[in-house]
Amino acid sequence: MKTRIITLLLIGIIALSLAACGQSGAVSTVDDASQKEEQEIPKAVVGISEEDDKALTGTLTEDYYINPYFGLQFNKPEGGTIESLYDDGTNLMPFSRTFTESLGGIYIYAVNASEDGRLVPSILTADDDELGKTEEEIIQNELAYQQKLSEEYGMQDEFELSIETITIAGEDHPAYVERYSNEDGAWKEATFIIPKGDFVCNIVVIAHTDQFDEIVKLIEKR
Repeated sequence: MKTRIITLLLIGIIALSLAACGQSGAVSTVDDASQKEEQEIPKAVVGISEEDDKALTGTLTEDYYINPYFGLQFNKPEGGTIESLYDDGTNLMPFSRTFTESLGGIYIYAVNASEDGRLVPSILTADDDELGKTEEEIIQNELAYQQKLSEEYGMQDEFELSIETITIAGEDHPAYVERYSNEDGAWKEATFIIPKGDFVCNIVVIAHTDQFDEIVKLIEKR
């Protein structure tokens, strides 16, 4: 189960970052230790102000991550951990700088002590399919995409796919939801994609069904 969850997280993060980097924009040179390669920087990041860059970076402590641009705070689960997926896990790089490194965007990973609940918020540039779309339209597209993948790989019987309205930080948001069961019990995975300007806040909650609501409560308005 742990392998599957980690794989899903990494696949999701890489897919989202590739989608973000796929937009047209300025080109930056990346030193990949052994070779230099060109990387597309999304238009939303080109010429971003220093003030906005700091706002999109936010604040990370041992107990919470705050992103003032989206006005959200993500708290550490009791007895668990919270960290950045960049550097040593405690440093947050400015948003635009991440596009000269590896993955584009900000990624935070929080897990509770029993490891049956995970919260993964990320800040990304909106891709072409998200720009100008409402939250509901983005989630509908996500469901259609996941259903297509499920059919292509013959996994229709392994997951229950749906859209649910879930309250996070006191507000109702549509979420693409997967439900599945295995030897570790029943699981629920919800993906929220909240657009604002040229960016999206992508929030993934993965937890045992009975732990799901507690993990969602870790998200607060700021």
